[in-house]
Amino acid sequence: MDERISNGEKLYAANCAACHQADGTGLNRAFPPLTISAEDTRSFIDSEGPNMTQDEFNAATEIFFRRCAGCHGVLRKVVRTLAGMGGGSLFVKTHPNSNNLWVDAPLNPDTRFSQAIAVYDINNLDNGFEVLPIAQWADLGEGPKRVVQPEYNKAGDEVWFSVWNGLKQKSAIVVVDDKTRKLKTVIKSPELVTPTGKFNIYNTLNDIY
Repeated sequence: MDERISNGEKLYAANCAACHQADGTGLNRAFPPLTISAEDTRSFIDSEGPNMTQDEFNAATEIFFRRCAGCHGVLRKVVRTLAGMGGGSLFVKTHPNSNNLWVDAPLNPDTRFSQAIAVYDINNLDNGFEVLPIAQWADLGEGPKRVVQPEYNKAGDEVWFSVWNGLKQKSAIVVVDDKTRKLKTVIKSPELVTPTGKFNIYNTLNDIY
């Protein structure tokens, strides 16, 4: 049992803590807390689900697609499969004004990929992808460093990447020029710890993905 608990703690730290926080309390209103009792959990599982109106359900569905589906998945029809960096992806992003498709892999066990980003040319998908060393560009020094969540600005000419790191180590946001795929700037601050949920409000509200 102790080994299973230890393994569970490691899985949570690697895959869940960045959003739901190390203590499971969640992050403001963006990511829900997981600190509910075992009794409440069993009660919910045994029930027919939350009591909500259709409008509330529709709103919850929209929130799930925007904030949660990247990690927790969603049922979709497969139209094409692309060879990537080997799994461990959370976010896929493009923009109507861009010819690029950006794919992260923060959960990939190979640091060559978890610390980088794959970018495809939408008009030439058969050509494969280019790997950009985002974490290297961030120049953070020691730490596990995982590159996650490409996010466009409103104009679609910049892509912002979070570089997660250990709690006591430096994190950053790396800004890349979408057209040239070159580094534009790196944002660092002592208050910037595993930057999560840096959604562009305009793009999110207008379903620009």
